Amino acid sequence: MKTSNILSASILTHLSSSNLGFSQEKILAGEKWEKLTKQKFLADFFKDFFVNLGVEVVETGEKITVLHKGDHFEIVQGINEKRLTTCFPSAPKTF
Repeated sequence: MKTSNILSASILTHLSSSNLGFSQEKILAGEKWEKLTKQKFLADFFKDFFVNLGVEVVETGEKITVLHKGDHFEIVQGINEKRLTTCFPSAPKTF
């Protein structure tokens, strides 16, 4: 695995953590990430990492697909495994 892929997985794990210890409210990754979808610097960073990324958030059971559109992302509910280029199971945050 390339170093950039390991770093990318670490960033995704951090972004998908749904509870920072302050609230028991369920926060969905798709909602939390929505504000990041228009950030061009993130689209540039993940350019060679994936085209269609499936994410399953273990803590919430949420399944989403992040579509890389070149200069932005789109988030859709569910995972279409036939269209995925990368799949990332997000483990519960342990720290």
